Amino acid sequence: MAGNPAKKTPVQSFIKGIFAATFLSAVFLSVGSFLLAVITIVLGPVASLTLATQSYRGSCPHCGNDVCGHAPVFQCHLCKNKISVRDNSFHRIV
Repeated sequence: MAGNPAKKTPVQSFIKGIFAATFLSAVFLSVGSFLLAVITIVLGPVASLTLATQSYRGSCPHCGNDVCGHAPVFQCHLCKNKISVRDNSFHRIV
């Protein structure tokens, strides 16, 4: 009787296989999700700064003040008149 290990039944093997598959899939999914979160945290601000910082500088066509705008249509800070940007030049909006 000594040295006779207990035999594994098919049910025990099945349960161990289910636990192993569940554990391994949870590990792989959590590591992948963590890496995706880190990449998103790092690249998100870089992409937004790169894509959203197109600004237009020049002089206001109404008053000549130096203006800077980030939209195709914006307002002069000094005279409060609207300015449109077409073909990289400022135009009056009447």
